[in-house]
Amino acid sequence: MSDARRVLVAASFTITMIACMGTAVSACISQRERQAYEVYALRTEVLVGAQSCRMTDRFNIFATKFTRELTTEGRALRSHYLKTYGKGGDKALDDFVTRMANNSFVEGSGTGNLCATTTALFEDVMALPVGELAAYSHHHQLRGLPAMEVCGSPKVAVAKQP
Repeated sequence: MSDARRVLVAASFTITMIACMGTAVSACISQRERQAYEVYALRTEVLVGAQSCRMTDRFNIFATKFTRELTTEGRALRSHYLKTYGKGGDKALDDFVTRMANNSFVEGSGTGNLCATTTALFEDVMALPVGELAAYSHHHQLRGLPAMEVCGSPKVAVAKQP
């Protein structure tokens, strides 16, 4: 291989690595991505509680009422994972959702009143008007969602502290 070709290959590799670093190892998330994480965490908390407490009929009503919002936020979250992880985005998202559901179950069942908490959560959420799920998610004490810094915000994190 000629010296010029080696330099070109090395430069291309370096540029590619620098370009990928910005997306694959993002130190913070945007406010829009934060909202998607919060709504998806709420959805997961409701789903885990519904499945654990035999309230799937209530979850189905919730999912039907908030279909548009859940779909919009789900797409935003998937877009974030595809942007961040490329072709591995769907697998990374699946892994994240599994960890979040497991954490939500462990945290929720550790209190000893998962079903009572889930019932109260359903009552709160179902009283919301359509279009208010993101605002509720932002202020709700979310289980299973790790802390994430929002870009441009002074140390604001997704996870709420008790």
